Amino acid sequence: MYDENDLKNFKNLLKTENENERGNWVKKYLKNYAIYQDKIGNLSVIKNKEKYTPTLNCHLDTVHDAYFLEIDIKKDKNVFFDIDKQIFWSPEGIGGDDLCGIFLACKIFKDYKGPLQVVFNSLEEFGGVGSSSFVFVFNPAYIITIDRKGISDIVTNISGQDLMENELKNKVLQIAKFHKREKTTGMFADCLNYARKGYGSMNLSCGYYNPHSLQEYISFQDMKKTESFILDLLKNIPIKQYSSGKKKIKNEISKYPYLITDSCIFCNSKNAYYDHYYEACICNKCLQFDINYKKGG
Repeated sequence: MYDENDLKNFKNLLKTENENERGNWVKKYLKNYAIYQDKIGNLSVIKNKEKYTPTLNCHLDTVHDAYFLEIDIKKDKNVFFDIDKQIFWSPEGIGGDDLCGIFLACKIFKDYKGPLQVVFNSLEEFGGVGSSSFVFVFNPAYIITIDRKGISDIVTNISGQDLMENELKNKVLQIAKFHKREKTTGMFADCLNYARKGYGSMNLSCGYYNPHSLQEYISFQDMKKTESFILDLLKNIPIKQYSSGKKKIKNEISKYPYLITDSCIFCNSKNAYYDHYYEACICNKCLQFDINYKKGG
């Protein structure tokens, strides 16, 4: 359910102008969780970790960002909300692609009680730079990208690449009948890069319309429907690792060496290590992430 606080939080997200501001918004919204960040700017967060954890995915950039348009930094973005139609819009471009995905992923992560991981990719609009280089901290069971216009689509194939094996597809489509969603082909999204690596993936409509234009708008009601569908998927898809089809999954968990550290500063466990790639201390027990940790002191 959404309340006035949700509207306020979402409007604050819509006012952000770039990836850095959105990353800070994510860290504030999920302040009680450890946020992983790599050198490119990808973020990830996990709770109730399993061997394979269901994963939500979205991207942090929009085509309306100043650096994308190669103009001076914009200021004071105007965001309007039609309370009767429950629609957000902006004369500067609202950026629902993919601010809808960011908000939904964060809200679901906070509210859902089961195992869940979220990956926020950088520079999707530049050709999937972030997702092409992203290395998972924890293995995904399957990946739900939240980055499609409208309300009815489940993208299962992009440019001839199947995004998920038949077992996962059949489960998703069975659940989709109750939400009036259907499979379709789609354009590029980060899920394509993950499918190429072998991970079972999909892309879901999430309530924005007329993307990549100043006429773009967001239906808050359709976002609520998307949340309901995703929660249904999480609750009803058995947790195991699904592939994108014929290609065997090559799980890429940090290629860089670990050094055992002193006790975790959060839970005092000895089961913590320093990750050279993320340049931080990660605890295997409580999953907290100490980005301020310095080797040797």
